[in-house]
Amino acid sequence: MKNKHLMVFSLAAVLLVCALTSSSLHRSASANPTLPTLLDAHSLASDTLANPDAAYWVVRAYYQDRQMVNELARWLEPWEVHHDQGYLVVGVNQQQYDLLVTLGFRLEIDQELTTLVNKPLVALPGQISGIPGYPCYRTVEETLATIDTLVTAYPTLASKVDIGDSWDKTAPDGSAGYDLIVLKLTNSAIPGPKPKLFLMASIHAREYATAELITRFAEQLVTSYNTNADSKWLLDYHEIHLLLQSNPDGRKYAETGLSWRKNTNQNYCSPTSNYRGADLNRNFSFQWGCCGGSASSGPLPRRSCLPSASSRSCRRWPVGRARSRTFRCP
Repeated sequence: MKNKHLMVFSLAAVLLVCALTSSSLHRSASANPTLPTLLDAHSLASDTLANPDAAYWVVRAYYQDRQMVNELARWLEPWEVHHDQGYLVVGVNQQQYDLLVTLGFRLEIDQELTTLVNKPLVALPGQISGIPGYPCYRTVEETLATIDTLVTAYPTLASKVDIGDSWDKTAPDGSAGYDLIVLKLTNSAIPGPKPKLFLMASIHAREYATAELITRFAEQLVTSYNTNADSKWLLDYHEIHLLLQSNPDGRKYAETGLSWRKNTNQNYCSPTSNYRGADLNRNFSFQWGCCGGSASSGPLPRRSCLPSASSRSCRRWPVGRARSRTFRCP
């Protein structure tokens, strides 16, 4: 493969589209032929949702035409869409619920799924590692520890680069935050230049599976280097750069069971809101703000697009990393 060939991929939720936590947490309400009791949401709204952050419901939103779905999808993320039955499944807070009613949706609450989603995560009996209740998914700290383990065990094949700080680490009143660590995999004994692959995982905090998937990809490459011809070829003649935890601040909230999507930037929504933050997946410079795909348009934006492409507050390190490594198209 020639040096100018490019392999640049951004891995948010592309590889596993519905990895909000796991299939058990976000299983389809329609998969059960005996649907849990569905409640009339109108009777509950005024009584139980005084605080926008105090409740989060899973609802079926029935619509009259597909254009209603298209418009909703610009500002709220449906979990499922069933055109054949005329409804979609989505999680909402009070503001979002009230707005859906105003826009003409008929809402029903799935009480079982709502209870499940709002239940704090707890460790399984005997669980000593992983996200509570989901031991197959490493935490942020465990992922970073895996990087150190690979670098120590395979010094010729693995190295790490600190490319900057997370939002919390740069905010004066934030938590401790994290270093953003890129795991670089290549056989350093074979000189370059080499084609480069850049992967970003867990841009959306609640999508547990992507960081684990790419971490296991890294482990597979280095552990099978001497026994697998494909692994050997990839590491001998390519550089693979992996940002396993692109949004560690948000991920720590998601690891508690919150349906946290964005980072923890307090400049977007209330500083204490569980819906605050900037959507890092909508801040890349390529076609930023184009075609209705990047902007947070809609009557009640939930996905925050930054005021400019590659905004300094959120995306500067990954974008700068990619540019500095001269990832060029053929």
